[in-house]
Amino acid sequence: MMTIPAYNLIYRSLWTSLACLLLMATSGCSNTPLKSFAAATPIKMGKTIDLSNGEMVKKNLMAHYHIWKGTPYLYGGNSRHGIDCSAFVQRTFAERLGYKLPRTTLAQAQQGAKIPKKALKPGDIVFFKTGRNSRHNGIYIGNNQFMHASSSKGITISNLKNDYWQKTYWTAIRIPKSS
Repeated sequence: MMTIPAYNLIYRSLWTSLACLLLMATSGCSNTPLKSFAAATPIKMGKTIDLSNGEMVKKNLMAHYHIWKGTPYLYGGNSRHGIDCSAFVQRTFAERLGYKLPRTTLAQAQQGAKIPKKALKPGDIVFFKTGRNSRHNGIYIGNNQFMHASSSKGITISNLKNDYWQKTYWTAIRIPKSS
């Protein structure tokens, strides 16, 4: 029976770990999932904000942003230690607007009603195709701005008129107002 020296196992383990980290870092905020998600009506959680009240929505979004501003981006993360774009959108809607959304970017894109870019209002979710199988999202706050978990800046506010965001813009949705 042939044995593998310990340093070979350590070497292989390090390379495997590095390959996994590199794959996660280059995959963007959300890869296309292996199975598709059926669209579901968002579930109201506790106190809900009337999403048609743009001023109240923006006030709640900005309060949430100031708590999370600068939190580092972490693929798969969902805490103040690190968070990705879809988790930030999910948490913001749950904690500040009172709506439960799915966890992944693609599943979130299947919620609500698609709306044209020119009709965006605070609280709408904007989506981007950042790679062949990669998606990104954020929450529109008005004046061509949206808040999101940037892979380079963490939680930040960006402008839709930025060349990169214009080039990668995919779609936007509006979650139905509470009844």
